[in-house]
Amino acid sequence: MPTAYAPPNKVRIFGLEIDVALTAQYNPKEIQIEKSVTWTPSASSKNDRPDLEFASVGARTLSMELLFDTYEDQSASGAVDVAAKYVSKLMQLISVIDHDGVEAHRRPSVVQVRWDGGEHPIFEGVLQSVSTKYTMFAPCGRPVRATCTVKLMEATRSFKNDPDRKVPLSGQSQW
Repeated sequence: MPTAYAPPNKVRIFGLEIDVALTAQYNPKEIQIEKSVTWTPSASSKNDRPDLEFASVGARTLSMELLFDTYEDQSASGAVDVAAKYVSKLMQLISVIDHDGVEAHRRPSVVQVRWDGGEHPIFEGVLQSVSTKYTMFAPCGRPVRATCTVKLMEATRSFKNDPDRKVPLSGQSQW
């Protein structure tokens, strides 16, 4: 007996402190997780293979490339602007929550990356960078295709200057 088609689960990025969520139009081809440590050469080392001293552990980072395409979408005013529909949500997630608010909100929101369905690992942290390349435009000049390279850094459970954090981070990331 044939099984019914189930559309693939999509990767999503949620603001944990602001009401912004972005569902990928297409899942990333790959996701890169990186973790590094810092080693410093010993000051007394004078040979080709210096003695190393452990300095610190860096946070994990997650990088992925997301493709958004509104070429076939049409509205009453013509082509749908990919920047307005998708890229603007990433820009909201990397922007300061409230420039004039309390000290704890003068920074971007913590975000969570997870797959719809919730059965795959999650990654919680802050957006470190968003780089957008517009690759197709409608005849009117509106961008209709964009590739966004997103890099996140794993965050601690609380931030300095934010002891009253309202949205605690959930359990340890599994990636």
